[in-house]
Amino acid sequence: MAENVVIVSNRGPVSFSHDGDGTLVGHRGAGGIVSSVAPLVRDTGAAWMAAAISDADRAAASAGSIETEGFRFRMLAVDGD
Repeated sequence: MAENVVIVSNRGPVSFSHDGDGTLVGHRGAGGIVSSVAPLVRDTGAAWMAAAISDADRAAASAGSIETEGFRFRMLAVDGD
C-alpha cells in the first residue's frame, strides 16, 4: 500500500554533500517533516519528492530517482526566482 504514497516537501529525507575527493555523500535530512515522517515511511516503498537545495543536491537530482537509506525519492532542481 505505501508504494501508492507520495510525499512532497521542501527538504527531503536525505541531503547531499561532496566529500574531499568530490564524491556525493548522502546524509539524513534536517527539518521537522523529515524528523516526523521519515521513520514512518522508511523501507515502505513510498515515494518522496523534495527540492534540491545545495549544489550537491542538484548534482544528485541529475541522476533521477534515488534509492538510499531506505528511501525512494527524487530531488527537483528548482529555480530560486
